[in-house]
Amino acid sequence: MPKLRELRLYANRMTGSIPTEIVYATKLESLLLETNFFKGTIVTEIGAVSSLTDLNIGFNEFSKTIPTEIGQLRKLKSLRFNNNALSGRLPSELGRVDSLEVLSMTQNLMYGSIPSYFGLLWNLRDFRITGSGIGGFLPTELALLSNLERLDIASSNFHGTLMTEMGQLTNLCKFLQRRYK
Repeated sequence: MPKLRELRLYANRMTGSIPTEIVYATKLESLLLETNFFKGTIVTEIGAVSSLTDLNIGFNEFSKTIPTEIGQLRKLKSLRFNNNALSGRLPSELGRVDSLEVLSMTQNLMYGSIPSYFGLLWNLRDFRITGSGIGGFLPTELALLSNLERLDIASSNFHGTLMTEMGQLTNLCKFLQRRYK
């Protein structure tokens, strides 16, 4: 599939896992597998598909951790891993994907906090981790995200006080935090 640019399998009854042969789709820009019955781990080979700009595997049954190789997707603009059974911490390698505009990981089984390196995601406009298991204190580095329009941390495990630096987010239109302790 050397010429394949877009693979959309949205809302089917597809099963199985992402094949490691995905690495041969060298021109693939959009991989949209949302709302199926895919399961297993996210293959590390996904990091070799350097042309990816849009990766959506939401509403499936993927489990285990997010592979660190995601950090190799330097052109990625949208990353959506919603409603899976992903666990572990957010990989620090995500901080290298400074092209990211949308990062959505709602409803997973993750733990830990938002790493301070997220302040390096200059282009991030939409950041959602509702019900993901992520928690702790909000890092002050989030105030560096001058393009951020939506921050959704509702039904998560955050605690402490809201940082005064939030006032620097002049483009922020939606801040959802329902259960902030």
